[in-house]
Amino acid sequence: MAKLLTILNLIMLPKGHNYHFNAFLHSDEVDCRCNRNTCHYTLVNPMLIQYFYEIRLEMTRPLVVTSLFRCQEHNSSDEVGGVPHSSHTTGNAIDISLNGLSGLEKSNLIDLCNDKFSYTKIYQNFIHCQLNP
Repeated sequence: MAKLLTILNLIMLPKGHNYHFNAFLHSDEVDCRCNRNTCHYTLVNPMLIQYFYEIRLEMTRPLVVTSLFRCQEHNSSDEVGGVPHSSHTTGNAIDISLNGLSGLEKSNLIDLCNDKFSYTKIYQNFIHCQLNP
């Protein structure tokens, strides 16, 4: 059985490991979305998980995570257009979908993310939230 490893305030777990971080977030939502045979693990900052949990409780509705951890290769690919040294590659960033949210819900989500995270950026279909370790 695979174990979680916590090092430097990051959780490291094998990619594809069946793990529930909390009632609202499963490892499937956290893992890198690539299918590369070189992508074996996931990194995630526990504070990011905690903040997402708190935001989800406040929102009182499901939220869709579009990206959390990305391996270096996936991040630098044309598939996602990630920037060099992206916080996604260290498990310190999360993208949350804005699709299906009303204007008021979008506004509330943006306010909650701004309150919790060090940096947020709003895109057309999602909000990028990150911690600056």
